Amino acid sequence: MRENPGGLVHANHIHMTPYLDSGPAGGKIVDEHNVESQNLERMAERYHRATLRPYARLQARRMRVFETAAIGRADRVLAVSDEDRRRLESMAPQARVQVVPNGVDPEYFTPGPGETPPDPGRLIFTGSMNWLPNEDAMIYFGREVFARLGFVNGASLDWSLDIVGHAPSLAVRGLDGGRVRVTGSVEDVRPYMRGASIFVVPLLIGGGSRLKILEAFAMGVPVVSTSVGCEGLGVRDGRHLLVADTAEDFARAIARLGSSPALGRELTDHALRHVRENFSWAAIGRCLVEFYESTFFSNHNRSGAS
Repeated sequence: MRENPGGLVHANHIHMTPYLDSGPAGGKIVDEHNVESQNLERMAERYHRATLRPYARLQARRMRVFETAAIGRADRVLAVSDEDRRRLESMAPQARVQVVPNGVDPEYFTPGPGETPPDPGRLIFTGSMNWLPNEDAMIYFGREVFARLGFVNGASLDWSLDIVGHAPSLAVRGLDGGRVRVTGSVEDVRPYMRGASIFVVPLLIGGGSRLKILEAFAMGVPVVSTSVGCEGLGVRDGRHLLVADTAEDFARAIARLGSSPALGRELTDHALRHVRENFSWAAIGRCLVEFYESTFFSNHNRSGAS
């Protein structure tokens, strides 16, 4: 315990919380990267594999019971957004939940040098493709959005799509070909992002907050997202990105950006400022240290008074 004299134990994700019971008697912290029961509830509503939805409903009920008990017995709970904090507090009113957001390194994810302009018709999505919400998003986009682009008024560009991320499923690999490229794992996503004109986030399942959007913001790539995709980031439709929740609206938003470079520049200017002011690792690191210190002193004072 030399490295951790206060006995703080940080359970990273809800799945690690059983280890809290065997840890030291100090402060026990649960880090909720997502509200997992909500992820399963959303999967039960619209996952593209309809045969798995009843199973997702059953697992959502089980996860909600488990998750509620886990955050209720923790000393403190970390959430990544105010939306998640409210959900967790509604599940366990006694839980002490604090928001410390996800972040991005704006020194690493930076706009391109401008030597090679992005392809005006190239779209990109990045993410681990063995994560079900990402797989579902790409199946939805490939089947219901991408084909509409040629029929949207003003959609005169020759559109293409890069799906960049490791472990794509057979269903995602089935989209590969023609104007769609499925890369699998790549050493560095930044060259692919710099070569794209629009970053698409057609997520319909999930929670927490999207690092992929913060990375796109930091790199100056305009974003089109669903409401689910961009929740938890404090962004506004038409200021930081464009938000679209139907396949037709999503295609129209892409076409709108494709025909208006000035709109893209306006969005990325506001988005880059938003990232640097609210989501840099330096600022978030300070918040996390303060959270650890307040948890330690709170538990130390309680134990000293007993």
